[in-house]
Amino acid sequence: MKRVLIIEDDELVQKLIATLVRRLDAEPVIADSPETVENAIEQIETMSCAIVDLILPFETGWDIIDRIRKAGEAGTALPVVVFTGALISETEQNRLLEKVECIQRKNDFTIDGFTDLLRKWI
Repeated sequence: MKRVLIIEDDELVQKLIATLVRRLDAEPVIADSPETVENAIEQIETMSCAIVDLILPFETGWDIIDRIRKAGEAGTALPVVVFTGALISETEQNRLLEKVECIQRKNDFTIDGFTDLLRKWI
């Protein structure tokens, strides 16, 4: 079964994304603390993609994305979708898009749109 890493601290958002992931016949792996993120990165080769929030209480999503990318060949190849409510400048967005496949803003979220987005990488 395919696995999708969800790095998000908001429980409601976790549940929503996990439900959408399950609908695509994949297993959600939720990481919402420093320990669970570290464990997930150690298992990155078992993931089909990662969904990362930029604003977390314990570490920035930017730093986590860098750690994923440094986790060997599997981390470099892993599709990463940023799912965020953060306001980012055009410069930051362009810099971020050099590291990730897509940025999904929470205020532009639709179930159908996000499901279509996930289908590309699950």
